[in-house]
Amino acid sequence: MIGKISSDLPALLARQEAEVQTLAVQKRKGTLSDASYQRRLAEIRANRAELAKTLMLSSAQARTASANLRDAAARGQTGLEWPISAVDQMARETMSARSSTSLL
Repeated sequence: MIGKISSDLPALLARQEAEVQTLAVQKRKGTLSDASYQRRLAEIRANRAELAKTLMLSSAQARTASANLRDAAARGQTGLEWPISAVDQMARETMSARSSTSLL
């Protein structure tokens, strides 16, 4: 899942940036109304805000899972080193993905 976000997110953001540039050119040329430009820009911003919110939630959930696993390990449960490491990595990667998502 995280690998997919890491590879797909930059491509999605690049497509959106290119679309915004194309829309701006069309608006300057008069082939796109200001209302249409603003509407699409608002859609992209809303999409990015939702994406950022989801990434923040995923990171928070991963941190909670890590804390729960660490608590279980402290109470004697064994074999949790790898799951703790994996969940910690997920928390870091989702935060990193979130930080790469500007809201325009």
